[in-house]
Amino acid sequence: FGLYGNSIFKGNWPQVVIDRIAERSLLEGFPESRLPVFSAEEIDYIKGTYDFLALNHYGTHMVNATTEAVIGDPSYAADISVVPWGLRNLLVWLKNTYGDIEIIITENGLSDRSGTLDDYHRVAYFQTYLSACLDAIYEDGVNLSTYVAWSIIDDWEWTGGFV
Repeated sequence: FGLYGNSIFKGNWPQVVIDRIAERSLLEGFPESRLPVFSAEEIDYIKGTYDFLALNHYGTHMVNATTEAVIGDPSYAADISVVPWGLRNLLVWLKNTYGDIEIIITENGLSDRSGTLDDYHRVAYFQTYLSACLDAIYEDGVNLSTYVAWSIIDDWEWTGGFV
């Protein structure tokens, strides 16, 4: 996220990107970094050119060793180790990184191919993700103003010709 967000909110590439591309460019035999350098004028021009931050988020998956979900309460989320608190962590990271900016979640939802309308797993998904959003707002002070749920209806335009 920071690769482009950092430029808009802070005016320049993230320092880790600047350093990494410079190091790799040197090792690859380039006379200078392959990453374009922003001039002071460009930084002043770019920095702060936002009204809010819009974010699509569908899921956070643990990629390291974690405690297994409890056996006996079968669910999609338990099977794939979805961690709804990952959205909260992301929202807090955005606040800590870019300041008290207004955040709008423009899509959050769960794809499903179960073929059933008794999709309690989707209900659980929205309950846990909305709870994570509320925790971010009320416990962490994140300026989350809007939440848009993504659903199957959002995909009809792709396959049904509603463009």
